[in-house]
Amino acid sequence: MSNNQDNLFDISAYVSRENDLKNPRNNSKSNHYLKKAQEVKDPDQAFILCNKLIKEDPQNVLAHYQKGIIQDCFYRLTEDALETFSKVIDINPDFYPAWYSRGICKKKLEDFKGALDDYDQSIKKYDSNAISEFSSTNFLYNAFNNRGNVKSKLKDYKSAIDDFNFAIEQFSEDKKKAEVFSNRAIAYQELGEYKFALLDYEKALSINPGFCNCYVNRGNLLMQLGFYFKARQDFQKVILLDKNWEFLQKNIEICSKKIKEKETLLMNKNC
Repeated sequence: MSNNQDNLFDISAYVSRENDLKNPRNNSKSNHYLKKAQEVKDPDQAFILCNKLIKEDPQNVLAHYQKGIIQDCFYRLTEDALETFSKVIDINPDFYPAWYSRGICKKKLEDFKGALDDYDQSIKKYDSNAISEFSSTNFLYNAFNNRGNVKSKLKDYKSAIDDFNFAIEQFSEDKKKAEVFSNRAIAYQELGEYKFALLDYEKALSINPGFCNCYVNRGNLLMQLGFYFKARQDFQKVILLDKNWEFLQKNIEICSKKIKEKETLLMNKNC
């Protein structure tokens, strides 16, 4: 499940028009700061530039928003980022990216009900006040996928599946769809719809054969259903892909023991 805010919005393409329309007090120097903050690779420099712009105009939505992204993605200061996004919402309640990004922060802090409310608002604001310079497909994919994840956390699996279905329809890029298929598989699994769960795991892995978490989740489900040989194959595949999953060796041993027990039982029946 993804919490990532990186590359969600291309703010730099939106800066000049937004400043002209909503922040007429901004001068060319302020525009320069914000554009430069988007371009620099050093988050410390970007953070300083955003603060310079905020000092010149405390009501500048985009400067605050970019500051929040830096706090969350680079500094891992989730609570600080949440406050910054709240400031953006106070300034402009119709700026839907701030609702979405605050939802991500609340999700990280395990405030799942709060995150759900913010995702709801981001989607509602998007529908009523779309910002054409932001990627609509990318936004809708991320919003519905993340809202589905939160609904799963709240055990509202049927509604979560509805969101995952919508996310899949919104995004044509297969690599992205792998994550949603995996998320939907987990929801199906929780509902006891094991056939659909296995189908979705298969779809996710056909798109992204290196999806370790998906192999692990499918392996656990196969173990639960008594398909120990296939489960062992999934766990072995993960370790081959990434040595950091060596702890799965315990699952492999359990599967091997169960397979041997079945073989012994069959041999005794045939005697």
